[in-house]
Amino acid sequence: MSVNPDNDDFPYAFMKSFLEGYRQENELNEEILKQIPLFLKYREVFLFTLFHEVWDFAHLQDWQTYTLQDLRHRIKHRVPYTDVDFSALL
Repeated sequence: MSVNPDNDDFPYAFMKSFLEGYRQENELNEEILKQIPLFLKYREVFLFTLFHEVWDFAHLQDWQTYTLQDLRHRIKHRVPYTDVDFSALL
């Protein structure tokens, strides 16, 4: 999730900042925050499906092959997109 893979704090810091700004215009409650991991998993499934529809599998670039393998693994093994505890951001 970070452009710097050594920055383990990036996902939490990003979401904290993002949600602070979001809350200035919208209401968030604990129930909505609990659903974010499910939404992120849905996004991964959507992207995996989309890439299968639009990419030319006879001519995949290395990053595309990696992306598909990574998405397949994360979906199949139910690996969370991030380990951020969204309810702690309330």
